[in-house]
Amino acid sequence: MIMEMNLRRALAAMGKQKVEVRHMTLSEANSMSDELYVVGLDLAPQMSAFRKVVVIQNMLSTEEYIDKLTRAFKSTEKKFRIE
Repeated sequence: MIMEMNLRRALAAMGKQKVEVRHMTLSEANSMSDELYVVGLDLAPQMSAFRKVVVIQNMLSTEEYIDKLTRAFKSTEKKFRIE
């Protein structure tokens, strides 16, 4: 819940209010999806097959969210992993 709240705060600071944020379990995630997954460092190993993953090391750092999301949104590659 903390991560979702901070993710929303970072997106708002970036002017990305229209980006949909949903919390889901690993079993609900789809590795073939075009969705961007934002996860904590603890879940990064389970996301190795996923195409678009942003790994957050400090879930309380809005600056880290903004930095990594900015890089992810700018990326034009089909596969990226921001750690």
